[in-house]
Amino acid sequence: MKATIKNRIFVLAICIANITCFAQNKSGVCRLGELSDESLFPSIDSIQLNCSSGDSEKFKNHAREFSSLKCIIIQGDASDNNWKELFNNIRKKTPTVNKIVFDGNTFCILPSDFEKMECIEQLTIKNNEDIDYFVAAQQLENLPNLRELTLDIYSMDDIAGNILQLKNVNKISFVNNEGGFSENDTSSVCSNTQSVKYDYRFIKGGNDFTEVSYTTYSETIDSLEYKLLSDLVNTFNDNEDLSIKKVASTYAPSYNFIQPPIKGLDVDRNFYNICPAIENVLVYPSGTKIRIPANAFVDKEGNPVKENITISYREFRDPVDFLVSGIPMKYDSAGEINHFESAGMFEINASIEKQPLQLANGKQVQMNFATTSVDSTYNFYAFNDSAGRWDYKTKPGTVTSKTKIDLPILSPAFSTFTNYVYQRQRVQDKTPFNKRFESPDYTYTSRVDTSSKKGRFFNYYSEKQFRHKPTASLVKITKVRKNKNGLFFKLRFINDAHPELNEFNNYYFASDENMTASSFKQKFSYKKSFNDIRVYLNGDNCELKLKDSKGFKSVNAHLVTIDDNAKVKSVKNTQIVAKKYNRRLNSRERMFNKKLKKGKIYDDYITLNNNGDIDLYAYEEARKRMSPTEKKMAPEEWLTYNKQIVANQKVLINNASATSNNLIQSLSLDGMGVFNCDQIQRIKQPVEVFATYKNSESEELSPYGAYIIDKKINGILSFEPSNIIFSKSDDAQNILITVNLDGSVGLFKTEDFKKNTFKNKRKFDFAVTEIDAKYTSVSDLKKIIGL
Repeated sequence: MKATIKNRIFVLAICIANITCFAQNKSGVCRLGELSDESLFPSIDSIQLNCSSGDSEKFKNHAREFSSLKCIIIQGDASDNNWKELFNNIRKKTPTVNKIVFDGNTFCILPSDFEKMECIEQLTIKNNEDIDYFVAAQQLENLPNLRELTLDIYSMDDIAGNILQLKNVNKISFVNNEGGFSENDTSSVCSNTQSVKYDYRFIKGGNDFTEVSYTTYSETIDSLEYKLLSDLVNTFNDNEDLSIKKVASTYAPSYNFIQPPIKGLDVDRNFYNICPAIENVLVYPSGTKIRIPANAFVDKEGNPVKENITISYREFRDPVDFLVSGIPMKYDSAGEINHFESAGMFEINASIEKQPLQLANGKQVQMNFATTSVDSTYNFYAFNDSAGRWDYKTKPGTVTSKTKIDLPILSPAFSTFTNYVYQRQRVQDKTPFNKRFESPDYTYTSRVDTSSKKGRFFNYYSEKQFRHKPTASLVKITKVRKNKNGLFFKLRFINDAHPELNEFNNYYFASDENMTASSFKQKFSYKKSFNDIRVYLNGDNCELKLKDSKGFKSVNAHLVTIDDNAKVKSVKNTQIVAKKYNRRLNSRERMFNKKLKKGKIYDDYITLNNNGDIDLYAYEEARKRMSPTEKKMAPEEWLTYNKQIVANQKVLINNASATSNNLIQSLSLDGMGVFNCDQIQRIKQPVEVFATYKNSESEELSPYGAYIIDKKINGILSFEPSNIIFSKSDDAQNILITVNLDGSVGLFKTEDFKKNTFKNKRKFDFAVTEIDAKYTSVSDLKKIIGL
């Protein structure tokens, strides 16, 4: 035991030395090539080996000695046989290994035999621009224990839809090493020294999902990157019913002592999506204003919350609101039960991804609460749901100049944003390379001339002469032939327009289409040309996606060679061809986007009509005038913030009569929950009745709840149905409401009370009018009762 502890301490010392002495190794993982003391091998749980050096051979000779090994970081490249040997040694000699990290390799598909690594639970691939994740997903689909993937990406095309469908994987992290999907946007959205991360759920079907995260470690995330990411996760795969859905952020609390008595009827909540890093002022339709200070919330562990959060808020302003909410209106003072007369109740909660949040120590939410009474006799209470009682807080304060909450003064950035949102701007076309291919608004990379529906000319030099060709005619399918071996064709293209297609010059495409040569020509070749093309290679198969003015045509094929004797041979090194093709295409994309960023792509200015494009453009212009606090907001946060301000302005205008100072009380909250501005009332001339019930057809009823409303008092009394108390005063305007198990509601109206005589502690048979609550809204119930 002592020797083992000593070895582990020694291994730790080596790792620390690696951290401090070697710039290449910052993780503290032991490098296999630097380990000379073989007695340490059983104590090591993570090693780094380089296939380009002698590490593979060393690992082969000592693999069984690494009895505690969990993680192997593999660098460099190897031959197919060497890869197979390495993975075979891992499987058979180090069964404890469950994590593989490929770091800085150059393979475009996973090495041979990796699909046999059934022991792997976690896989990381980083610093490899050549990897094809679409093919990798096919190699990984049968690994039974694979649960987590961490993958570096460098462009939108790197994220393959099928990798999200891996049935056993439940967590995928995409890490953008270049800090953005596009290079054509110089503006930053969220500047900080930490990573920017977005979390999603990819719904596989039913309750099966994969947690998906996107992270960039650059100091900025540009608005276009954010837009492209949002487009990606909302329409991930056009051919299948798949999507990435953001986790629902609304939160409905559950209570011990608050239970809505009528199923399906409750007061609706208003939800406000806010950025917690700044002060927020919310306005409710009643005129209530809520000021939430910056950095006000923490999670259940006490950690500050920095992501957008959801504030849910609703008010209960009359007896029907009190009834359907199920909020108790009794107050126990010195053992004597009284009832509340309310000047208004409200519920406020904060959450993130359905998880409740708490106010941080020392933080308070300030409110100008629009009450329903001008009296100054009301107190402020908080409902204690653990004990089922109301706890006295304080008396509401009169709103003064110091406590009055005003909406934030509209900043220059907000004014700029608003001006641009309501104008259709003519702006420079910043659509990136890959989006131009996908959009019908472009032929090749040039915007379609909307007046003639034709594209522009592509200018180039050929045989030392300046030439030009319409962008609609840059690619053609040619040399179509068919024999007993199949149907074959080649591509003819303008070299300067599509230099990446040169990789296919020595090959024919053997069509997988089941048609005659004549039919094929009619569909793809005869009097047809294309403005753009993408070739997607997957193993031995490839798809040619050809773009013309009407849309896209796809041809499925595989690469072959045809010699002078017409002998057809399949191409075995398609992955090498794919790698070269993709490298040249990606190079053209990067060059195009760099020129676009520098303003060297001289496309016509375009008019923005799409609301999303207008919002993003308005954001970019507004950002030039933002304060440091406003600049901290991501585009989604900024749009939410501005919509909130606009909504607040509309509410204030539409509810000006409800916001006069004599109806507003100043409140301070030190927590979330249910609160009440109430005064205690006693029933005038009370009468206690032993009640039974029947409907209009004289059938006996057995309600499980009975409630008394006096329309002159803003409150409600709840009772066991067999024993109810109400006022028999001449000026009382009582209404009895019963709630039945089948969801129906019974009413005994004010006029029914007036025409009957009630004696204290005597029986009375109430004939109620039944209402089917399933087809009744809260507002309908108020109209029926007469409130």
